Amino acid sequence: MKKVGVKFGVLVLVFILSSVFSIFVAANEWIIINKVYVDPIATEAGGEAIELFNPTQQIIDISGYTIKTESSNTDITIPINSKISSNSYYLITDFGWNSLKDNASWPKADHEEAMTLYNTNSGIALVNKNLEIIDAVGWGDIAEISSDLYETSAAPNLPAGFSLKRINFQDTNSNNNDFMSTTGIDLIFYNSSFIYNASDDDNNNTEESQNNTETNTSYDIFIELPVVINLTNSAPTIIDYNLSADESEDAGYQIMPNAGETKDVEINVIVDDNDGNEDVNYVTALISAPEFVKEIQLNKTANVSNGALFSGNIIMNYYDTPEKYNIMLTAKDSNNEGEEKNFDFEYLGMVSFDIDTELLVFDGVKNKETKEIVGDANFSTKTIPTLKNLGNTKLEVGVYSNNLALDGNVMQYKFSGDYNNITTKIGASETLKQLNFGAEKTLPLSLKIALEKYLKPDVYLANINIVGVAS
Repeated sequence: MKKVGVKFGVLVLVFILSSVFSIFVAANEWIIINKVYVDPIATEAGGEAIELFNPTQQIIDISGYTIKTESSNTDITIPINSKISSNSYYLITDFGWNSLKDNASWPKADHEEAMTLYNTNSGIALVNKNLEIIDAVGWGDIAEISSDLYETSAAPNLPAGFSLKRINFQDTNSNNNDFMSTTGIDLIFYNSSFIYNASDDDNNNTEESQNNTETNTSYDIFIELPVVINLTNSAPTIIDYNLSADESEDAGYQIMPNAGETKDVEINVIVDDNDGNEDVNYVTALISAPEFVKEIQLNKTANVSNGALFSGNIIMNYYDTPEKYNIMLTAKDSNNEGEEKNFDFEYLGMVSFDIDTELLVFDGVKNKETKEIVGDANFSTKTIPTLKNLGNTKLEVGVYSNNLALDGNVMQYKFSGDYNNITTKIGASETLKQLNFGAEKTLPLSLKIALEKYLKPDVYLANINIVGVAS
């Protein structure tokens, strides 16, 4: 019987999001510079990129490695805890890459930092922590390139929109032999989320050689079955946060009010999103206490190496209650997915008050007569005495004087109720008056003088002291 030659097989599309390793093995520092994109089409600032590759079978720690350029020996410094997995990549880009790169589909950088790459007759070198050059790539005329920024012979200068790409990861110590040019349209960048697979289109031209490695095994049935994997949205992550004011050495945040004024406290939040920082729809801060609720919208102010910086201002009134306030941070993306984080700050108590009158004048006083200055609750009447609480603490206030030389005559005061004699010290507790805190909490101060004993007509000077203590 003649066999029916139907093919059977499975095509699987694989996207590796992350790899987890429990053991790190010491390895030779064989890292190669795989791609260099020095002359972007859209912008010189924010569009440049360098792709590294680890061709070994071990994880290599590249913390503290630097990129040397014609402009600086340490143009780029790779952060601590940076590692490249076996057969994996590490993408370094100019600051602003996420929004300024030529191709929106290119992946997020593993590390963003402002860099200066010259378009012609220049080069770069990868330098380890021992200041040893691991790899170098130069382009253009070697007579104008530093000797440690190329290997043997430089690759040619390229027009805008073209990149240098290493051929099949080969390293013959000749840049001209090891690199080819690729247009930005066809170029694909990889970051640390990708593991090299021999079937990748980019970085190799091995399709023919791989076809030659097929076995001669024959199958009775072979069906090619495509598999599609749809990746879901990644929610934003709150990486870090801080307040601009911290006025105590105690743990956490302690904020002191401004007497009689508002307190402007800046809040900064760093948010990361694997789908790109542009996918973060909004970041808010909800400030709350038992009798206080205020929500503010934070604005994106900058792209940073580990995400995007969002900032805003918390406005606290001087009379807001001294207690612990909770801040709930919320970051949401365009799919309304997000993350929340909470932290506290303590609004400290402040004792402060003021009087709207700078000088008290008893004018036209006559012997055997009484003269009175009647206070009011309006803090803006400059000649009529009014006390105002400028803090957030309940006060008890009183009056005394060490300088009332009126030859036996007595000056009196009152906040409300009956008058009390002004003496050289605060009298009994019933002479103290409570001044509450809050918006526009005031207390009138009235004074009276009765000249029972004769005084020679003249100008008499005296001082009174108004004191307050937290109650």
